[in-house]
Parts: sequence; C-alpha cells; structure tokens
Amino acid sequence: MTENTVEKKKEKFSTVQNIQNHKIEKTKLMNSFSPQSQYISSKNLPQLSASTGKENYKQEFVDSQKNPDQLNHFILEKKIQNNTKFRTDKKVMSSENIKLSNNKNDMNFDDFKIRPKYTDKNIVSKSWFWEADKSDRKKIVQERDKAFLRFIKDTEKIENIKYPRLPGLIGLGVEKCGTGALQCMLETHPMLLPAAKNGREIHYFDRKEEYSEGIGHYLRQFPQLTNYQIAMEKSPSYFTDAENIPRQVKEDVPNAKLYAMVCDPVNRTYSDFRQEIWKTKLPRTSNYDKLINSKLLNLLGIKSSRLQRDDDAMSNFIFDSMDKDINNHIITHGLYYYHLKRWMKLYTKNDLLVIDGEEIMKEPWNVVEKVQEFLQIPKFITKENFIENRDTGFYFSRPLLVNQTKNGQQFVTYGEPNCYVMKNKGRTRSKSLSEKINSRVVNLLTKFYKPYNEFFFNLIGEKYDWQ
Repeated sequence: MTENTVEKKKEKFSTVQNIQNHKIEKTKLMNSFSPQSQYISSKNLPQLSASTGKENYKQEFVDSQKNPDQLNHFILEKKIQNNTKFRTDKKVMSSENIKLSNNKNDMNFDDFKIRPKYTDKNIVSKSWFWEADKSDRKKIVQERDKAFLRFIKDTEKIENIKYPRLPGLIGLGVEKCGTGALQCMLETHPMLLPAAKNGREIHYFDRKEEYSEGIGHYLRQFPQLTNYQIAMEKSPSYFTDAENIPRQVKEDVPNAKLYAMVCDPVNRTYSDFRQEIWKTKLPRTSNYDKLINSKLLNLLGIKSSRLQRDDDAMSNFIFDSMDKDINNHIITHGLYYYHLKRWMKLYTKNDLLVIDGEEIMKEPWNVVEKVQEFLQIPKFITKENFIENRDTGFYFSRPLLVNQTKNGQQFVTYGEPNCYVMKNKGRTRSKSLSEKINSRVVNLLTKFYKPYNEFFFNLIGEKYDWQ
C-alpha cells in the first residue's frame, strides 16, 4: 500500500468521523427541545467542533427546525459560551455595531440586537404620540384613543418575528415603596412586557447564585420581543444591597433605563418591619417600638460623627451594619441619599428616574405619565385608565382594548384592571386597616431621618411632602 493511499484513507476516515460527530451533536440538540419550552437549556447545548463550521451547523438547524425564535436563542447561547469576555466585549455587544435583520433566511451570528436603544426612530412611530390640553380630559381621551388605534394598525403590519432582549427598564427599589404597584400599572401599556419569573422579581444582580449563572441566564427570564416592545423587571433590593450592583448593571445592561421609587422613610420602616414578620425573618411576637429603639441606639451616634460628612465612609458603615445584623436594613434602607449617590456615579438623570412613592397612593396616573415620558413612549396610560378599590384605597390601571360596532367601526374600550387583587400587599397602607404607630416612635424616626432627607432632596433638586 503506497503512502498516498494511506493518507487518502486517513482523510476519508476523518471526514466520515466529522460527519458522524456532527449528526450526534445535532441529535443531542434536537433532543434538548420540548414542545412546552420556549428556550434551549444552556446545560443541554452541545459544543460545536471546530471542523463542523458555524454556518453549516446553523443552516442545518434552520432547515430542520424552521423556528427563528429558537434559532435566535440557540445562536445567542453559543455567543455566550464561546465568548469568555462576553460582559465587557463592546465590539460584539454594542447595539451600534449589530444590525437587526427581519429576514428569516438572513440570520448571521451578529444579528442579535439584545441591548437596543428602544427609542430609535425605526422602532417607535411618531403617529403613536398625541397632544392635548391637560385641562380638557375629553380631548385627551379622544386623542389617546386615535393614537392607540394607529398603533394597533401599524403593529399588525409588522412581521411577528421576536428576538431575545435584555430589559430596557429596571426598577431598583426601594423595598416597601410601591414598586410592585407601579409595575402592575406599567404592564397595561402595550409596549411594556414584564419578566416572567417570580412575580416579576428576578434578583439577578443582588443574589450571587443568580449572577454566577451569567448574562444568558438573565436573558432567559424575559419574553422574546418584537422591535417595538420593551422588557422590564423590578427587584427592589438592587437600590440598597451590595455595593457592586451599580457597576454590574451598567456593564451588563448598559442601555437600560432605571427608576428608583422612594417613599417617606418613617412609613417605609414600619412596612418593612411588618414584611419581615410575614417572611418569618422576625418572630411574630416582635415589638416594633422596642426594635426601633434598639436599632437607633446603634445608629444615632452617626449623626454627630465624621461619617455623616463623608459619603463613602457612611456607605461603608451602612453595609457593615447590615453585615452585623441584617435587620438593621429596616432603618438603613431609608437613608436614600447615600444609596442614590452610588448610582449617580454611573448614571445621569436622563437614565435614572427618581419617583416619590407616596404619590402612587394618591395620584398614580401622574407617576405613570412620568415613566412614559422618561421612556419616550406613547402615553397610552392616562388618568382615565385608573379605577379605585374603595375597600383599600388602592388604584389599578386598565389596559386599552379595541372593539368594533356591528358595522365594523373600531373604537377603544378598557380591559380588566391589572393586579386588582394583590396578595400580600398593602399590609400597612390599606385604608381598611386601623393600625397606628406609637407617636413617640414616629417622632423619634422623624427626627432621625430629617437631616438625611434634606441631603436627599438637595441631591435630586426636589422636595417631597414627607414627615
């Protein structure tokens, strides 16, 4: 047998082996799907061999599955697996460098704009916006409904291709200040879609076991979106927990807009206390007056110390105090000035909206209007969307729906209110409750928080009507 013949046989064997390996990999991939599953599990994804080739593998996958949604997620997962510097590789991940293709047959490995700027002109149509005199409520409803009908008509024409995308709006907190209520209201906007996990709270950035799973794990918590939709999530502990969270959010979701919902820290403290009992983190027999007295004895000393004048030292003190006793957060979460300062090192007012949570109890439509303006999306949620639960005093938003008369003429009506019955909410805010905090404790907390509230108001350039 000549040397050339031996080499040809080796080459032929290698080719056959590659084909067999490729078939095995493909079979494994097909078996990783389940009809009920929207995504491919990253744990079940096979590794691509160098000899297979990404393009051929991708084409065979398209031909066999004919499902662009699953293909999108498959390719994105491979980008994550093959790119060890995925978090900071701006060349790969920058939305400016990634073109989004609407052609099902024209998908390459750089087609996934998962960090989009949601207010690009090609995503939001000017015809969806409307203007009217704020004092003319009838005119407002008329113009809103006309714009909503235009929106429905336009979006029906858009090819229904959906892509995996990271959130465009993230609620940072604060705990017990109404982030859950606001999220429910925002969900009635047709362009905003919440995360699908754990009642909209993901806790990706504040829980090590979640964050260690990587950005692909975070992405899988959201529904796939069309070009005009925005994913959103809220995890109230982002604002006040670990010191490195602002940097992680900025690195992983650089184009997202953020909101921080704060409220009167005196009211927040009692709500937090009640929640800790409900979560069994405090005994049911815990006495609020005694708890506040004991916590303040440890914290009141900071008022006359150098800490109050040193923002970084004060932030360190806050985190150290929570390390020593996690229940200290009942007090320290209300020191908004120091928490906000950490976020403002990386974000401007254009990307971080501060909201008074007390307002959502009184006139929530004003809060929702601010968020819609902040996101630069059409104001499809107005005062008229809201109804009040007379038992609790809480307001709920209703989505807009399109109906038609017998002769086929379309008109806008309201759907059922979202989150009308919110379990485990309103434990201290409902007007049906008769609980009152001891006035002595209220005065003590008011005195404690007053200078820090002033720091906070000066920082945001606005003063809220708090105690």
